[in-house]
Amino acid sequence: MVDVPAGEVSSYADAYAADPDVASVDRDRTRDAEATPSDPAYGDQWSLPQIGWGQVYGSVQPAGFATLAVLDTGVAPISDLTGRFVNGWSAFGTDPKSDPNGHGTWLSSIAAADTNNANGIAGVAYDGVKVMPVQVLDASGQGQDSDIIMGLVWAVDHGANVVLMGFSNPGFSDALQAAVDYAWSQGVVLVAATGNGGVSTPTYPAGDAEVLGVSATDQTDALWSGSNYGADAFLAAPGVSIPADDVDGTTTSITGTSAAAAHVAAAAALMKSVDPSASNDVIVGRLARNADPAGTAEQTGNGRLNLARAISDTSSGPVVPAGAPGGGPLVGPYVATAFNAALQGQSCQLSGGICTGSGTGTWISGNLTNWRELDFVPMRVHFTNGPGSIATVRVDFDHTKTPGSQTFFGIENLTNFTPSSGVTITSGPTLSAPPGTDKWSYSFGVNVTGATGDVEFRARLAAGAHYFTGSSLGMGGSPSLGNVQIVKPASLTPPPTPDLFLDKTGPTSASAGQTITYTLNYANLNYSIAGKTPGMATGVQIRDVVPSAVTYVNGSCSNSCFVVGDTITWDLGNLSLNATGSVTYQVMVPVGTSNGTVFQNSATIRSADDDLDLT
Repeated sequence: MVDVPAGEVSSYADAYAADPDVASVDRDRTRDAEATPSDPAYGDQWSLPQIGWGQVYGSVQPAGFATLAVLDTGVAPISDLTGRFVNGWSAFGTDPKSDPNGHGTWLSSIAAADTNNANGIAGVAYDGVKVMPVQVLDASGQGQDSDIIMGLVWAVDHGANVVLMGFSNPGFSDALQAAVDYAWSQGVVLVAATGNGGVSTPTYPAGDAEVLGVSATDQTDALWSGSNYGADAFLAAPGVSIPADDVDGTTTSITGTSAAAAHVAAAAALMKSVDPSASNDVIVGRLARNADPAGTAEQTGNGRLNLARAISDTSSGPVVPAGAPGGGPLVGPYVATAFNAALQGQSCQLSGGICTGSGTGTWISGNLTNWRELDFVPMRVHFTNGPGSIATVRVDFDHTKTPGSQTFFGIENLTNFTPSSGVTITSGPTLSAPPGTDKWSYSFGVNVTGATGDVEFRARLAAGAHYFTGSSLGMGGSPSLGNVQIVKPASLTPPPTPDLFLDKTGPTSASAGQTITYTLNYANLNYSIAGKTPGMATGVQIRDVVPSAVTYVNGSCSNSCFVVGDTITWDLGNLSLNATGSVTYQVMVPVGTSNGTVFQNSATIRSADDDLDLT
């Protein structure tokens, strides 16, 4: 790590990047999940929430840098683009980091303005994207095909990953198509505006094969009245009253298909920086498949850009824009089908009136009966909605309950999530186990490709679950999974009745940064009272809940414990009368913990029997 002056980060980064002995350069960033950027005009940027930008900013971080070549009137070196430039080229022999018109600066700022810098606007590509200014249009905003072709080839040969062409003309050019073919063959994503004539006649380069032609939509996802549409419209994006940085550093507002194209080009560049291995046809496929429905296919092609879904898509299906006259291919828009899912389980198979520990094989909702403590209950989420459904499923379960002053554990954990044929788990399962809460959850993403399918798992009942108040332990979840109740196990007592004992020892004080060892001594005491006879304890577990003020030291527990969330559990099996033993584990007091901080653990010992002295 190298410390540099705050105002010279970009110059130092460029210098290190040019050093052949330096493998890579990255800045030390502050990350804020679901943050609101400090850019003054952010509140006016209605297009960002429209495309799901807020779901990405602050949570998705680029793995490297992608280069966005802006073929336009040049790009002024405004403060909102400081540190974003790479070397450019001008067809006029002038400095491409100048903009006598303003158009190139507007589009570059929409695409890649520095974000959360208390200045101007927030860029769609908030990080990980460099701007390559390629000046091919003159001060009036016009340019010749020859200059555009030379600029495109120069950009490709100098490392551009995405090319933005915010201009159009109804005339097809074989030479321009050949340059586009060359760029595509080099892995470049090409994006162009369809034009602002309000007509369906194809324009170029938007209508060229291998180019994403972009039409413009408004705040209601309707096609802007001035937007061209038709076979050259492969995708749409917001293009009405879009805030942009002007050449003098002030904020302006523009409307047109070029502003819409800047959104799509920025999205493609950001996707490339997040997934550098993604090819141009894969990026195009992800953009097209995940677009939101908007207007008709003639107006918006595959739909309106959805950055959040496109950037989270890890599929690799390639799509190559066909261009005019036919347009397409149409693989979008994204359609959220009705997601029919139900939570189901099995009751326990009985043999001689006793649970065998195995399910009946019949999947039901409602009440699941006959299960014992420490059994693994077969459960599943059953999908019946047919193919093409993608969703996130959340399964909730009663983990703990606190009747009176006692805390008891019910459903200990969910394990062994296994999809059937026709279902793919795309993410997770991820445990949500907020400290001190009764209900825990597992979330996982699914892609249902068959007519029906399942994700099967196991719900383990904890020792001591029979102490719960109420008659059952609940499970549920979303989307609309329904409820399943596992009927509370009965105590295994008749007599004899065990008397389980637990004593926890450890230091009474500690310092910040110190590692603490706790020892939990246990016994099944030989103690009797009138009418009760001590005896063996069955299915014994010790649990300790790690307080939030300290951190469990991974791998430190003895005797094969398992850790889920903030809970450490030891399975002791059966304890005969007078049996004793101990287990240990360690925690670390975080550096910086304030003097006077108090942390208190909650260790318990439970069995499937009624404890003679439950204290």
